[in-house]
Amino acid sequence: MYADKGIRGKTDMGWGAKHGPWHYTKLTEPFLTSELTRLSLPKTEKLSSGVVDSVSFQAAAVTGPESANQDRYIVEEWDIPGSGKWTMIGVFDGHAGHETVDYTVEHLPNLIRNSLSSSISSAPNTTPKVEAISTLLTQSITAFDDSIANEVFAMFPGGPEEISKLSDDEIQKVVREPENAKKLLRCMRGTTALVALFDPSRKNLWVASLGDCLAVLGSKDGKVDILSTDHNASNPEEAERVKHEHPGEEECVLRGRVLGAIAITRAIGDHLFKLPAIYTSRVFLNASEKFQFRTPVHETLSRNFTPPYLSNISSVKHIILYDPTGTEQGNATGTGQFLILSSDGLPDCHDPHMELKKDVIVKKIVDAARKEITTCAESGKEKNIALTLLRDALGGDDAEKVSRTITVEMEGKYMDDMTVVVLRL
Repeated sequence: MYADKGIRGKTDMGWGAKHGPWHYTKLTEPFLTSELTRLSLPKTEKLSSGVVDSVSFQAAAVTGPESANQDRYIVEEWDIPGSGKWTMIGVFDGHAGHETVDYTVEHLPNLIRNSLSSSISSAPNTTPKVEAISTLLTQSITAFDDSIANEVFAMFPGGPEEISKLSDDEIQKVVREPENAKKLLRCMRGTTALVALFDPSRKNLWVASLGDCLAVLGSKDGKVDILSTDHNASNPEEAERVKHEHPGEEECVLRGRVLGAIAITRAIGDHLFKLPAIYTSRVFLNASEKFQFRTPVHETLSRNFTPPYLSNISSVKHIILYDPTGTEQGNATGTGQFLILSSDGLPDCHDPHMELKKDVIVKKIVDAARKEITTCAESGKEKNIALTLLRDALGGDDAEKVSRTITVEMEGKYMDDMTVVVLRL
């Protein structure tokens, strides 16, 4: 595809001499920038709360569901009667297939919006309490995930006892019916969820996180506030929580993964890790489509004794962006603030060998955004800040490194999906 666009070379992708080598093409400007732009689909939207820049990127040239970008994001403004315009931004990192993340993007924002509308309609023209919105976000995400599982429960109302009495043929007749097959896949696949919600005053920000996407608030004065929580087994607190919930099960966290199979500890979907083992052995494995986890399912089943092992309870943080009355201490000045939301591919790309502490990586990302925002303000020229952060992660001014990532001729998916959304307040 790129053979006639630049100088050909070979690379081990920085993984060492035992890997590759693979051919790649060193692209020259302006083609390199235009190609990165084409692949990452940058967008800029003007909202009442600020300017939103976004990109979503996957370099793998091989087509097919396993290589396609499974990240999704959404930016919406909701005009809630009796309240005003709320802003909702969500980033969702799908895995093991696209079915759950697509369903989540289509339905979860509406569920949150409807819950918010109902809450406000019960007490119009009043400011909802901070705790009430935090609870609403947590309950909405949990209820949404529960509804995915409930669709499978409805196929077999007798539960595990009924399933144990049915033959494989009888189960297949149920689960391979077209609508049931879709419902089953939403249980088998999974996604993280990161939701940022601003109230009409633009004073209050809530961030709900489920999984390991990143939300960080920066400001022109150098402040950095990480608003998301890493729900993965690399986080000692999360790993300890899972172990505490499953006493005596030494392999509930194994090799830095839940049941030795999945890195995240909280998610939407992934009901292989939430339901009794019989649902996997008799129902999921009789589906027409199979699991896409690297760890063989039978290994995971052998460790599934006391589910659920993954949680669907999100962490929610509230922050006061500024105080227009001057009576409360805000976390920023009210100007020069920016919120960065990203899938975990962005920080991971900065640290592929896992050598840096997270706060170091986050500071690097925030500093790059602050520098670009300041440059745009001083020059009067607009740039997509999310695209800048993506390029910085891929190599920045190192054209050869960026080219290598874009053009390497490797089969399959060789890097994580990356989605970045930046809101300049």
